[in-house]
Amino acid sequence: MTLLQQTQPAVTVLMCCFNAERWLTLSITSVLNQSFKNFEFIIIDDGSTDNSLNLINKFSAIDSRIVVISKSNTGPSHSRNVGISMARGRWISVIDADDLFESNKLEMQIAFAKADSSLVFIGTGLTVIDELGNKMSQHNYPADHHNLVHNLRTARKFPPHTSAFYRADLVRALDGYRTRLSQAEDADLWLRLSEVGRLGCMNGAYVQVRKHAHQISNFENGRRQTIDARMSTVASWLREFNFSDPIAADDESFKKYSSWMRARIDEDGLDNFLAFKSTFRLSLLESLISPVEIYRPIFRCIKNPVYTFRFFWEQLFGESLSCKLAKRWMATQYKKNEYSSN
Repeated sequence: MTLLQQTQPAVTVLMCCFNAERWLTLSITSVLNQSFKNFEFIIIDDGSTDNSLNLINKFSAIDSRIVVISKSNTGPSHSRNVGISMARGRWISVIDADDLFESNKLEMQIAFAKADSSLVFIGTGLTVIDELGNKMSQHNYPADHHNLVHNLRTARKFPPHTSAFYRADLVRALDGYRTRLSQAEDADLWLRLSEVGRLGCMNGAYVQVRKHAHQISNFENGRRQTIDARMSTVASWLREFNFSDPIAADDESFKKYSSWMRARIDEDGLDNFLAFKSTFRLSLLESLISPVEIYRPIFRCIKNPVYTFRFFWEQLFGESLSCKLAKRWMATQYKKNEYSSN
């Protein structure tokens, strides 16, 4: 390794943790054991009250690539932005403190990036693991830019945050993660990145994503994530329609947008539909495992024909709600401006 490589790492691995001591050692070790070595590892302790910071400092004492930042608790979005501002690598690779990298993850993403200079984001497939590290399932995602953006906008599957590998300079130019969307700040950033470059995804499970009861996405039973995700996708459609982005507006305007979105989501019955979708998928899975259970999905279809139609429509084409709401929001703003000018 040359002196230039030592002082200017190709990649900055970025981890933000809060009270993550249970899985932190495994997560950090999976980064340090990468086959690709030319990286720095910024670990931000976001005001942990457990033993997380002590564990991080122990690793830092034995590996000079680790940069430790200890700060008061401000949440993961703000903390990641602190790390982004300090990152020296051309690329940033994110890992959540309860997840794992496969040993060749960075090596493969660097090679993928070199093969296509237009890429600004590279995701990967994943292996889902449980709290004990048992492997539960594997998932892959579309490889090309168009389908990845389509999946983001229509609430379909997208590479996990822990797989994200993105251009540091462009993310800084976009002011990083937007803290107003604390449950969908990653998808919002990917959508904004897609407007300045191409997204890509590697086939293959290069990360292990842990599912457990204390994940942030479970906050408010997932309702906050549902709202934030639609606010980000609606804003993406608005930008495409050359309309102002309400997430970037002043506080009062953003609060009005947030309240309006909550009301429209309630009006649509999205929460109830998502609950139906979850139970319907489970009943379909049960019927595949035990054919005698086939009556369960059939019963749900008969009981909820509207939701059943919507379920299969979205399986084929994705969710159309965000595009519709973007057009409705524009209509309300036009009417408000007309009223104000009279």
